[in-house]
Amino acid sequence: MLGSFRVKKISLAELFVFMIYFCCIVLNLLDFSMLAQVVDIIDINSGTEKWDLTQNMLSNFHPHAFRLVLMLPFYWIHDYFSIDVNISFGIAVLLLMFLTYKYIVFIVKFQDSTKFALLNFIFFVMLLMNGRIAFAIYGNALLLKTLYQMYYLRKIRFVEFIIKVFLGLFFTTVSTGTVFVGILSFIIFYSIVILRKIPTINLKVLFYFCSVIGFLIFLVQDFLLIYINKNLKYFGSFYNMASHGLGKYLKAEMILLVPIIIILIYFILRKIRQNELLVLPLSMVISASIIGVFGLSSLFSGLSGFILFITLYVKKDNIQQLYS
Repeated sequence: MLGSFRVKKISLAELFVFMIYFCCIVLNLLDFSMLAQVVDIIDINSGTEKWDLTQNMLSNFHPHAFRLVLMLPFYWIHDYFSIDVNISFGIAVLLLMFLTYKYIVFIVKFQDSTKFALLNFIFFVMLLMNGRIAFAIYGNALLLKTLYQMYYLRKIRFVEFIIKVFLGLFFTTVSTGTVFVGILSFIIFYSIVILRKIPTINLKVLFYFCSVIGFLIFLVQDFLLIYINKNLKYFGSFYNMASHGLGKYLKAEMILLVPIIIILIYFILRKIRQNELLVLPLSMVISASIIGVFGLSSLFSGLSGFILFITLYVKKDNIQQLYS
């Protein structure tokens, strides 16, 4: 109950900051534009009912089908209430980033002054990026919160766990790379947990992991393959894809950094023995960094993971009571 209350509670300072940004969006002082791919699809198929169009794209495994599903509510709001699509989209971006912040402070305790700075930092990041990535940032934050509730607090039912994991992954579908950040971070988290607990691993942990992987293979494997093939067709090769992300900054001389990386890994492993909770954000840091080689948006989608990892690593008084 306490954890749930902490997520829902909104302080006056948080509400004040939120309302400032809200008013700026409503008054068009801040502008967020609807996903370009979705706008093009809607314009090209202007004579087709939007839900029929969506069903057709889903049945034909169109690579932008899930993005259209995510954006449909904003077009319905426009159709029924005549509210500009970009305004309702901008409000959604603001709300999702606020929820991301609330999930972070749900997992880790912060002082009020630090929470206020964190909220402003997250909203500042929102201004620097396109609105699309806000959906992926939120999706990955929801994934981390769900894994925290299941593995550390052990206060989540199986059905709720499955729904929240897939809801988080659904929000990451706004970009090809961000989908794989979410999936890979989930796999890395469970791989670390399982390897560290063998042979005493809880069968329930294995069941939850295998259930999600099984659902992924059964439900969306065709979409995942299409995402990969679409990008390979567009870029021509994995090497060219890397030029779209962190890969363009990687040089051969960076091999000299390997000893430093090994030392960092050693200190991280030592820290994990002191605070097991570090495994949670570390999985997303690794995932976002790997997929980020092929796209900067993928790197930024792991924002909650980076914030949590840095916070847990440097602070000494924020370790939650686990398994409570």
